[in-house]
Formats: sequence, structure tokens, C-alpha cells
Amino acid sequence: MVVGAGPDEAPAWERLEKAFETLFCSDVSEECTRFERACGQAMMDAGVEPQWVRADFQNIEELLSGQLGPMP
Repeated sequence: MVVGAGPDEAPAWERLEKAFETLFCSDVSEECTRFERACGQAMMDAGVEPQWVRADFQNIEELLSGQLGPMP
């Protein structure tokens, strides 16, 4: 359902993988890169501290331990 049924005769799992890459792999997909930037800007506009946004999930241990301050 996510990738739809179209003229592409590729197996469903290949179409699903392509959809996943488009949504979640910014190193593969320009669409995802733009989406990530827009979400990051929206979070900062909403008051989330920039260090949270910039670190993405690379700071998960510091985030969970409270070293980055209170969670947004």
C-alpha cells in the first residue's frame, strides 16, 4: 500500500525498500534531506534547543542521561 501498485513490475519488497530509502535515508534521497532540514527547523522554531536538533540521535546516551538538559 505504501508504494502502490503501478506499472513497475518489481516485487513488492523491492518497491517497499525504495519507499523506505526515500523516507529515511538522507544519504540516498534528496527528498529525505529536505524533509530532515524542514523538521529540524520546525523543531527549533518550536523552542527545541539547537544542540538537540543538530545531534540528531547521535547523542542518545547524553539525551537519556539528562546531560543535555531537560528533554523538550
